[in-house]
Amino acid sequence: MSQEDLRELSQTSCNVLNDMGPQIQWVESQVTDDKIYCTYIAPDEQAIRDHAEQGGFPANRVSMVRSTIDPTTGGGVSPAFEVLLGTARGSFSQGWTRPPVPRPEARSRLDVPETRWSA
Repeated sequence: MSQEDLRELSQTSCNVLNDMGPQIQWVESQVTDDKIYCTYIAPDEQAIRDHAEQGGFPANRVSMVRSTIDPTTGGGVSPAFEVLLGTARGSFSQGWTRPPVPRPEARSRLDVPETRWSA
């Protein structure tokens, strides 16, 4: 997908999310050559499927994220190397980037407990 395609897809997704309200939040997406993997904070699987249907993109598989690991989980990288950016995204000097963490004010706006889903 071109950068323009990704920009349009992102805009469509954000428009649908705005219409759906604060119960669902798009965290991030990873783009491969033939698929896009998305992570959401949502109350249930149906919210993800509704988002996909309203946006006109497929959600072939939706799975609850049970746990998240990163290099600090195994003790391989010291958190002292972490640099916090204004977007609440942590970046390590080795070039590895952690998934973004919702800002506390964003999390407090949600009416549901934080449950991450991947589609």
